[in-house]
Amino acid sequence: MTEPVASGAGAWAVYAGVLSVTALSGEQAGIVLGAFVGAMVFATLRAEMTVREKVWQGVLSWVLGMIGAETAAKAVAKVSLGAVEPSNPVGAVIAATVSLILLRGLMKLADGNLLNSLIGRGGAK
Repeated sequence: MTEPVASGAGAWAVYAGVLSVTALSGEQAGIVLGAFVGAMVFATLRAEMTVREKVWQGVLSWVLGMIGAETAAKAVAKVSLGAVEPSNPVGAVIAATVSLILLRGLMKLADGNLLNSLIGRGGAK
């Protein structure tokens, strides 16, 4: 079990880092923060992953969320036939989440577990 001081210090370090990057990004602060939230919420949900896997998947998803924010927001508006007009920060959350889902699907495909999980047989690790 990790000590509360160590995990608390790590959480504060991440918090300070995100705040500084958000402050430096100016107008795009919502996109940076939205992509971070989308990446971290879904990257940390898997208990069976190591910390290293969670970190690199979270960082990659964060970057892809920032890159695809505008495209994801436009896609949601198009799919909803204009009923919903999401802002770019919402698009960043969606893009980060979708990129993480696609990344994990590609990893399962590379392991040969995707087909087994799709047909319900589970994967052998």
